[in-house]
Amino acid sequence: MLPELLTDQIDDYLAPRSAERSLVHADLHGDHVFVRDDHLAGIIDWGDALCGDPYYDLPALFFGTFGGSKPLLRAFLDAYGWPVGSESGGSGLNFARRAMTMTLLHEFNPLGHAMPPLEDVTTLNELAEILWRL
Repeated sequence: MLPELLTDQIDDYLAPRSAERSLVHADLHGDHVFVRDDHLAGIIDWGDALCGDPYYDLPALFFGTFGGSKPLLRAFLDAYGWPVGSESGGSGLNFARRAMTMTLLHEFNPLGHAMPPLEDVTTLNELAEILWRL
């Protein structure tokens, strides 16, 4: 749960709506992804699937499947061909902001136990950098 200092910033923080759309699982976490012999064997529970911003799948995937591991997220993004730094002159800010926006808007709480200590975090930009900066 976010402190009031951060929740008060949500409306002004959210990234602009993206026109990009794809099939989104919307609940892609470790209980729904099956791996056999180091290869993807299957994905189940498509009940929440929708046509939407592909960034919507990242929070559950990153925090739920990859346990917040940035090396695993980076490997996924690289294998997928997902642009991270090129969107903002190499800084990755747009990636972090869009990913954080989907974290905030997600139907479920994708952070779970991955929430970092928030004592020194005063803005959602800071939190996005902590969580999503690669």
